Amino acid sequence: MKALIDTNIVLDFLCKRKGFFDDANIIFQHCFSDVDGVIAAHTVSKQNECAIMSEVDYIVTRNIGDFKDAELRVVSPKEFIEIVR
Repeated sequence: MKALIDTNIVLDFLCKRKGFFDDANIIFQHCFSDVDGVIAAHTVSKQNECAIMSEVDYIVTRNIGDFKDAELRVVSPKEFIEIVR
């Protein structure tokens, strides 16, 4: 499985953001083992383009509304954790 990890999830993990770190940590643990994680530190339109070019299965983000026109499945961190468990 392949997923684009949105910039906000990366920052949640790196900055250990209160209320968001636990989910981001679980996602990154999966990226270190059974999920191919893709990161694109660009604008939303560039992230969608990167996700398509990288042939990801999901875009994981806390800002689902930013991807309302995405051609791929967009999920929240909690939804993605349920998928990979």
